[in-house]
Amino acid sequence: MEQALARLFEEAPALGVAFSRSVHELRINLPASETPPFDLHALMIVKSEGLTEDEANGIDAVTEVIRASLNQEVVLLDPDVRLLTEEMISMAEYYATRPVFLEYHTFKGEEIEGARPYERA
Repeated sequence: MEQALARLFEEAPALGVAFSRSVHELRINLPASETPPFDLHALMIVKSEGLTEDEANGIDAVTEVIRASLNQEVVLLDPDVRLLTEEMISMAEYYATRPVFLEYHTFKGEEIEGARPYERA
């Protein structure tokens, strides 16, 4: 999936910028069973409710890359990826989900805000 996202952002950097500008965090639920297929529900914590057309297109493009990267026999991703702000997500829903750490994609001239991602060993 990382390579597909990198390719998308290389081919259409504006989509990557729009996605990074609008989405604070991607989260998924913990599977209810220990055997496939796993039913997963994704949500994105967005920075604001009012998304621009470019931001919505960036989110759609990344969602399609994620969906195309999954083995449909093992993972069943709910077709509706929910978009919530930090104020909209309940604590119960927050604790019932886990973050998905995508590699940080920075763009020329942009500075990373906040803590740097964990380095992989």
